[in-house]
Amino acid sequence: MPSLYEQLEKQDSEYRHGSPAFLRTEPFEVPNYTGIKIAIVMAFILSLIALSGAWFLYSSLSSERSENKNQQLLQNEWQDEIGNLENQLEAYRGRVADLQSELEKNVAENQRLQRDVKEARALVQDLRDQVSEFEQRSVDLQSKLRNMEARNLPQAGPVEAVMPVVAPESGELEWASPADALPQETTQPIGTLPQEFKGKPLNAQILSVNRQFNFVVVNRGLQDQVRIGDRFSVRRGDDMIGEIEIEKLYDNFSAAAIHHESSQNQIQEGDEILTA
Repeated sequence: MPSLYEQLEKQDSEYRHGSPAFLRTEPFEVPNYTGIKIAIVMAFILSLIALSGAWFLYSSLSSERSENKNQQLLQNEWQDEIGNLENQLEAYRGRVADLQSELEKNVAENQRLQRDVKEARALVQDLRDQVSEFEQRSVDLQSKLRNMEARNLPQAGPVEAVMPVVAPESGELEWASPADALPQETTQPIGTLPQEFKGKPLNAQILSVNRQFNFVVVNRGLQDQVRIGDRFSVRRGDDMIGEIEIEKLYDNFSAAAIHHESSQNQIQEGDEILTA
């Protein structure tokens, strides 16, 4: 396609050669469009520059907005994380308070246990002292018994004595020789009192009890017609609590082994002696 300049040149040539002479004029001067072209090019370049600047500004603004948005999101995440950490810290504080309370309770319990242990040790020491005292009393009693045996006192075997028996006809208490009394001896179980002896105590009592060697000392001896091998029931109040058998015999007292004894009421000093 011919340019504007070429079209104008063609029209001018046709006008000169085809028109009459009087109609001919001076050649048509084509206007200079170079400045316009330069202006158009400059305008285009400036437009590109402006467009590039606008795009740069838009990109910068978009990037800044995106960065601000990311920062806002990050700030929100940090705030949420801070909230979670504060909740965890509060929970840890509560746990620490619970542990502190439990520690105080354990300390108080430990102090109480220490007091109990101290009291128990004092009680054990007291019991040990009592055991030592009882052992010393037992040793003293055995020493007395050995001294009495060393006197060569007569035993009940060769001594002719009398003992209380119950008359079959009258039911009253009578004195008889050992030969007459032996066939009538009976043994009653612990916890029962013979009908003929109910309400008729022999005024005999337990003087001492030795648990280590399982024997007792009673205040009846040769002078009271007691023999070795005799068995007696032990009573406390209305309850029969045990049975003893004479093993060593002296004038005014004797030593007897404990054969039977109540598990709830053990024989002790002051218990009453009855014929078994």
